[in-house]
Amino acid sequence: MEKRIMIIGGYKSWYDRVKKAYPKSHHVEAGQGTNFKIPKRLDAILYVSNKVRHCQIARAKKVAGVPKYYLNSLKIDEIDRIVESL
Repeated sequence: MEKRIMIIGGYKSWYDRVKKAYPKSHHVEAGQGTNFKIPKRLDAILYVSNKVRHCQIARAKKVAGVPKYYLNSLKIDEIDRIVESL
């Protein structure tokens, strides 16, 4: 079963590649601020550590019961490792 992940931060061109590997993923661009919808059912929230706003992290941290991870690179392999561990 495909995992439902939300990625906060990153670049649109990078996220377009992620979307091919994880079609059910949701993305919030760094420039979007805190005006974003958080899906009710998520398996994980991932923060792109080098391209995310602190206010976005604070808002997503309020979501209870969903594991949260920081991505230290823009390599899709890192996302794969996290998803496999869920």
